[in-house]
Amino acid sequence: MSINSDAHRVRDFQNLSLGLAQARRGWLQADDVLNARPLPELCSLLRRTTM
Repeated sequence: MSINSDAHRVRDFQNLSLGLAQARRGWLQADDVLNARPLPELCSLLRRTTM
């Protein structure tokens, strides 16, 4: 799962809090969210799944 703000303008980035709220409602933990991981770990996961 990844969470984004669907921002089309800088001020829309505040919508990220809405995505976080939904993730919390679904009992997601940081390990369940791709973009909550450190960049090197995310890159490793992406390389592993695209090959």
